[in-house]
Amino acid sequence: MTTMLMLQVKGISCMAERLQNEEDSFQTGLYNNKSEFLWSSTGGSLVRQSMQETIVTLLTAAGRGALAVIAVQGLSAIVAAERFFVPRGHASLRDRVDGALAYGRWGGERGEQLLIVRRSVESLEIHCHGGLAACEAIVRDLESIGCQRIAWQERRSVSIHGSSRIEAEALHAISKAGGIHAAKILAWQLSGALEKEIQSIVALLQDSLQVVESDLDLVKTRLCQLLESSHVGCRLATPWRIVLSGEVNVGKSSLMNAMAGYSRSIVSEQPGTTRDLVEMRVVFDGWEFDVCDTAGKRLTSRVGISSVEKEGIERATTAVANADLVLRVIDIKTFSTQEFSQMEFASGQLIAVSKIDLDQEQGENLRILQESYPKKNPKVVCTSATSGAGITELIGAIVSACVPLPPRIGSPVVFTNRQLELISKAASQLPTNVEEAIGTLREVL
Repeated sequence: MTTMLMLQVKGISCMAERLQNEEDSFQTGLYNNKSEFLWSSTGGSLVRQSMQETIVTLLTAAGRGALAVIAVQGLSAIVAAERFFVPRGHASLRDRVDGALAYGRWGGERGEQLLIVRRSVESLEIHCHGGLAACEAIVRDLESIGCQRIAWQERRSVSIHGSSRIEAEALHAISKAGGIHAAKILAWQLSGALEKEIQSIVALLQDSLQVVESDLDLVKTRLCQLLESSHVGCRLATPWRIVLSGEVNVGKSSLMNAMAGYSRSIVSEQPGTTRDLVEMRVVFDGWEFDVCDTAGKRLTSRVGISSVEKEGIERATTAVANADLVLRVIDIKTFSTQEFSQMEFASGQLIAVSKIDLDQEQGENLRILQESYPKKNPKVVCTSATSGAGITELIGAIVSACVPLPPRIGSPVVFTNRQLELISKAASQLPTNVEEAIGTLREVL
């Protein structure tokens, strides 16, 4: 026989069930419209209807280790853990305060010894023995009652009760951030910088429903600032792509190695040494970049060029087209100041004149030329991969070209395409459809 009780505790539905059978027991569980479950009358076992909002994540790296940490988060985190956890002492997890430690066993009196930290009513950390078997057994137990296993990189990329969409996206992006600046900016958003700005704009729009034109102008300005921030924000979890381009044997590979600090590309005096794309991921001044060396340009119809080199040149052309910034490398030995003054450069390019240690006089002529055409030509940096001259300046020029205006400390930054699309839509809805703009901005949250 089963007795079901329905309670309301602080606005949350709570269900208690008295099970009267061969293993009489009493347990409680939380549920809402998205996370519902029932206790069966057969042996007191838990039968899941749905626990989609309770996730379990292995936070430590897979493999051998002394200790491991498993996170359980969601509306039913405590009741899920209590299904298997036997605490030492009388206080259950639900009776303990946030921050409390509970020592006990998993799976009965002879089960795995472990420690559970109650972070909050919806968040637990299970500290157990390391290795694969112990962690996997705990995770599978929680999966068996409906918890959803999520990789640590994807944690909170799904909607979890009590967390905002922006918070979820920030946590997901931080796991992919490779540079210290990206991590800091995303941490500001995790702390609520973007969320507070959107809420403030929504409040301003609600006030402007009484028609205050100056408020609408202010809203437009703030939305434009958010949209501008996306130029940096949407690249925080995806490195900028820098492609080295130039004629054969101008020193692209040597320059790439000099920036990397090690021999990433094969260097040879023989033209056409680089055939395929050679890539490396680096951090310059705290920002992450993918740098790509390419095959040197020359006419593919030329006699003596192999089909492999032709393919390399075609790939180089595609890489240049998809680059965030093209680093055009010019050999100072073949450099002509007259030709340079007549060159046409596309936007999104830097010029690196290589091998200046081989021709000091020509290098001085180039510096004079740079001063003569500061507006016509893109940034020009004189470099030597052999001596290291100009490499630091070149790295600084790359960073300045990709991140000309880094976000101010603590400022709101748009960092996903979803946010960018919704904020762009809201901006386009003003000033004629204020209420629709409010609704669109609320979708961001």
